[in-house]
Amino acid sequence: MGALLGGLVVVCVVAASASAQVLYGGLVGSVRDSSGAPVPGATVTATNTQTGLVLEAVSNEAG
Repeated sequence: MGALLGGLVVVCVVAASASAQVLYGGLVGSVRDSSGAPVPGATVTATNTQTGLVLEAVSNEAG
């Protein structure tokens, strides 16, 4: 659970810097557990707090 939260924090930080993009942006990362193993099937949600746009993705076998 802590690793998933850590992964979401990374996504939020990246999303904050990506929000400076005028037209295009992207997020790249992986979700890993406390041992460093990838977490397949984890849902990651990114929310633009200015526009309310919500995007979700599910991690693959590589996390």
